[in-house]
Amino acid sequence: MSSTEEPSGALGIFYQGILASVFFYAVLCWGGSITVHDKNKINKLIKKAGSVIGLPPDSLEVTVGKRMGTKLKTVLYFEGHPLYSYI
Repeated sequence: MSSTEEPSGALGIFYQGILASVFFYAVLCWGGSITVHDKNKINKLIKKAGSVIGLPPDSLEVTVGKRMGTKLKTVLYFEGHPLYSYI
């Protein structure tokens, strides 16, 4: 979902709460091993969901970049994180 717009209505909440969270969690787990073909399929589903809910959601690449950045900041600024000493 675009950071400037929030989902409205039941479809938007369903997209954000169920579909988007599953897609983007799975992509973070796959890391760099996701194929271009799979990325394209997921982006197509994201675009379709955006047309249904009436808002253009961020692409897979944009969202993954944002989430990876957020996770990196968590590791960098929390000394108690297990990966803190490695980064």
